[in-house]
Amino acid sequence: MILPPALTSCPQKRSVVEIDSLASLRCGGGAKTNCSETKWTFNSQTDVFYSGSRDLPGTYKQPLVLVQSGTVSPGPKAGRLNLTESCDLLIQRVRSDDAGVYTCSRINHSSLSNRSVVFLSVVYWNFAGSGSRYGNEESTQSCSVTPFSIRCGFSVKWLVQGSGDFNLWTDSCGTGIQFFGASPGVLQCEVTDLNSKQVYYFRWGSG
Repeated sequence: MILPPALTSCPQKRSVVEIDSLASLRCGGGAKTNCSETKWTFNSQTDVFYSGSRDLPGTYKQPLVLVQSGTVSPGPKAGRLNLTESCDLLIQRVRSDDAGVYTCSRINHSSLSNRSVVFLSVVYWNFAGSGSRYGNEESTQSCSVTPFSIRCGFSVKWLVQGSGDFNLWTDSCGTGIQFFGASPGVLQCEVTDLNSKQVYYFRWGSG
């Protein structure tokens, strides 16, 4: 009787990256290894459900295969994907629709399977200038998160280093600032993962 490979580990990691940046998703290990038995899959945010007493996220739909046997598979993301020597997945020019759940599975020569999961969320920006107020241009900038699931799970707010005539507001998974005339100063977006309590900072225009 042939037994399935034993599962040696299943680490989970939450990651937040800025749109148009480079995302590096770890498969585990870190040392140079043979990636021929490595598989990466992707589930979009609408595939994620929550269950159990700890309300843990999981996926219920057939995932999209991104990497099979160490080779990037044809598909809509293929042109932006690369695999490192340690089998980590690199996503270039990250987009909002890259948010979701990435799973790496790998079988070594001892038939031991390693599996790791990355929950990827993406920060994106919007800017609009409209009309004028008392002769000064009116502008709006927003910082928002596309979360890995349909639940937000983040708090988002602007940190303003400066002064001026401006208004701040927040909504579901985003924050905005409206100002009149020149920018009120340095704008930094603070994103807090409400599950892990990890805080990320993104500076407007740094991507």
